[in-house]
Amino acid sequence: MDDRRLDELLGEAVGSAPPEDVVRAVSPWRHAMDQVLWGFALTSISLDLLLLNYILPSIGAALMLLGFRTLRANRHFRLAYYASMLRCALQLAALFLGGTVIHSEAADLVLTVLSAVFVLGVTLELYMGIMDAQAAAGLELRAPAAGWLMVWYILLYALGLLTAAGSIVGLLMLAAFIVILVSLVKLSKQLDEAGYAVEAAPVRLTDRRLGALLALVLALLPGMARGEAVFTREVDHAVSM
Repeated sequence: MDDRRLDELLGEAVGSAPPEDVVRAVSPWRHAMDQVLWGFALTSISLDLLLLNYILPSIGAALMLLGFRTLRANRHFRLAYYASMLRCALQLAALFLGGTVIHSEAADLVLTVLSAVFVLGVTLELYMGIMDAQAAAGLELRAPAAGWLMVWYILLYALGLLTAAGSIVGLLMLAAFIVILVSLVKLSKQLDEAGYAVEAAPVRLTDRRLGALLALVLALLPGMARGEAVFTREVDHAVSM
């Protein structure tokens, strides 16, 4: 029996490749990292139309939380998971306060500063977590894209806001951010191809159920905020009579 015939018989015995959802269940690294990177993308780029400035960051914060929840067996990813929980809580607080009479520039400033601190913390732990993953996979300890992501956030906060920094600077920052994310995607695939195995941390709620719960909270918050604002105005009116 020649080698070609042997390869054909082995291929027939093995059969086709398993479905993508089965692959993700066995080795959830790639799916979890996709969630994390989409989380970074949606929480970093704001579109001020059709309430997308509220919707996209909220979805991004939830995706980042779900991704790091899967990866939290790694000690650095576990710290990133805790920081992403706080980042998600801040996003919910901003969404709630945005529709109430409590909303003020001081509150916005506090939320912005705290959000920046947690984002930088998540980025640092992402870098350290990738380094640990590379060590476990036997790869060279080198993750420049994760390091540049932290530099990008530092520059972003130093400039204030993209809109306040000018259109040219904003476009350059956007282009740099896209390049960094693409590099991180390639790094994630490299680790996946190197055989880096992640044992998903045990959870009580599946990603789908937790995502549905977060979506329900996001849907209820604006209505709660409007109700609180109406109640406060009625109380103020009654007191002034």
